[in-house]
Amino acid sequence: MLDKMGLVPKILLYMGGGATLIFFSLLFFYSEYQKQSILAENERAGMELAGTAIHGLRSVMLTGNARIAQNYAQHLKNVEDIQSLEILRPDGLEAFQDNKTIDSINWRLGKEAFPYKNVETTVTIIKPDDPNMLKVKNSREAIFYYSSNSDGKPFLTFLVPILATSGCKHCHGWNDDILGLVRISTSLDATFKAIDSTHIYIAKLSVTSLLLLLLFTYLFIKRGIERPLKNVRNVILKIEEGDLDQRIPDLDCREFTNLTKSFNMMVGRLQDTYVSVKNSESRLRAVMENVADGILTTDEDGTIKSINKAALWIFNCSADEIIGKNVEILVPEPHRSSHRDYIKKYTKWHNEQIFGKLSGDYHGEIFFEREISTNRLDGKPVLLEVTVTHIINGNNVNYIATIRDITKKKIAEKELEETRQKNFQQDKMAAVGTLAAGIVHEIGNPLTAMTGLIEGFQDFAGPFTADDQANLDLIRDQVDRMASIVRDVSDLASPQSEEYQLLNVNDVIESSCRLMRFHKRLKQIPPKLILNRDISMTFGSTSQLRQVIINLLINAADATAELYDRKPQISVASSMENNRIVITIADNGSGMSQDVAKRAFEAFFTTKPLGKGTGLGLALCYSIVDHHKGEIVIETELEKGSKFHIYLPSSDILE
Repeated sequence: MLDKMGLVPKILLYMGGGATLIFFSLLFFYSEYQKQSILAENERAGMELAGTAIHGLRSVMLTGNARIAQNYAQHLKNVEDIQSLEILRPDGLEAFQDNKTIDSINWRLGKEAFPYKNVETTVTIIKPDDPNMLKVKNSREAIFYYSSNSDGKPFLTFLVPILATSGCKHCHGWNDDILGLVRISTSLDATFKAIDSTHIYIAKLSVTSLLLLLLFTYLFIKRGIERPLKNVRNVILKIEEGDLDQRIPDLDCREFTNLTKSFNMMVGRLQDTYVSVKNSESRLRAVMENVADGILTTDEDGTIKSINKAALWIFNCSADEIIGKNVEILVPEPHRSSHRDYIKKYTKWHNEQIFGKLSGDYHGEIFFEREISTNRLDGKPVLLEVTVTHIINGNNVNYIATIRDITKKKIAEKELEETRQKNFQQDKMAAVGTLAAGIVHEIGNPLTAMTGLIEGFQDFAGPFTADDQANLDLIRDQVDRMASIVRDVSDLASPQSEEYQLLNVNDVIESSCRLMRFHKRLKQIPPKLILNRDISMTFGSTSQLRQVIINLLINAADATAELYDRKPQISVASSMENNRIVITIADNGSGMSQDVAKRAFEAFFTTKPLGKGTGLGLALCYSIVDHHKGEIVIETELEKGSKFHIYLPSSDILE
């Protein structure tokens, strides 16, 4: 209940309660004080009344007339506020009601000084052993005490001794110091009424003072506390809304002034900190939004909390599509289904093995770093390099994933490797050329001599038997074959230095096919020509390009020579691609494996049976095309055939 009350009601409640307690405590003590004062004054007045009665009675008694004394006592009973008045003998009997005192006085005086009563009564007012009477007789001093009658009405009773004086000794003798006692009882009704009236007056005054105190307190709090606090509250609410330019105005109270200064200084520091944080956040956001790598953050459960533009571009999605969802939507199969279990296992291992050994509130470690192949949200494949860092900052656990699209990088690496292989091939061809030059020089002349010797031997040593002639012919064929190999190597090492001229590739293709129509390997499989008549011209050597086409046609014929499950087919096509002339020689023969295709242009590498190929044909083709600033590419598959694409620059580029 108190927690829901405002500050002013609370202060009024506490102050009102405290003031009420204090006022009523003061009222009680003051009322008791007033009561005791009134009673003390009443006691003093009663004591004076009793003393006056004693002195009056003694004066009357000195007249020697007992009847006058009795009448005097009776008259005192009628005094206002005197409830009763009795004159007692020292033994507690009521005086003037018998002849006992008269007998004593008359005997002592020796004459009948006082007449006897006709009617005597003996009334015991106080018992002889009454404590109050004994106290008075022993102390010879008056006392008072409070009592009540049968109706419960309060009385103040005075018990005063009548002491013997020298005038009294004449009649009463010298033996008794106390001649009797006077008991006066006064009613306390008026006294207690006065006390009650005083209490009521004090209570009214106290309540009025309390109400005035609370009123002035309320006005003071309203003006001096509540109004400044409302101003402070309004400023705090505006600060809470983000307006840090607010300040509390100076107040008219020293304590509030100190509070205002402290608060304004705090807000100033908060504003500086906020500006610093905003600047840091802006810098961080600028870095996040402009860094080339994708950055993605998640909480401990894998829910995506933030993602930068690079990551959105990598996954081809918007922030609304991904923020708030579990990161497993970006994990490729088959890892997606086990992603959560993987994270749970890692978290369990980390908590058991690592977490207890950490020092400080901040800790970070890389727990995942690899290349993965996945799909964007639109289904397109992408190759990524992903690094995931586990961050612990106090009780906050987050994961930060750094994502790099390496698709183009891998393509570039592949192209670089292909270029390196081509350069390596060129280096090998240069080495082969150097080797070939040496072979031509070292073997050419002996072969020529051997040919001359065989011819001379046949001319001058004959005739020969059939077996000898067959052997000589075999030797002659092998020497011719060796000479042919030497010529091929010579051509590979240094292609004919024929002057390049502007030529039409279609004419070269058609002339080459005409030359090969009587070739024994191509008689049964005439090449199909698919020529683009609108292709550009190129600069080159007709004989060298014809040699390339003839070599490729012979290879295509060899690849289709042993087909039994389909009809052999060879085609030669010309086309334009990216401002380059393309000659494509295709067959549906046996094809090549990828390993064989990578080595196809190596010198002396061949898959043909012994005696059917030297391994220099494709190497020579590669060398000629390279000298024409072109490129030759193999597209092949086992048991499905091969395609050789020759790319030559058009004359427009060469010019």
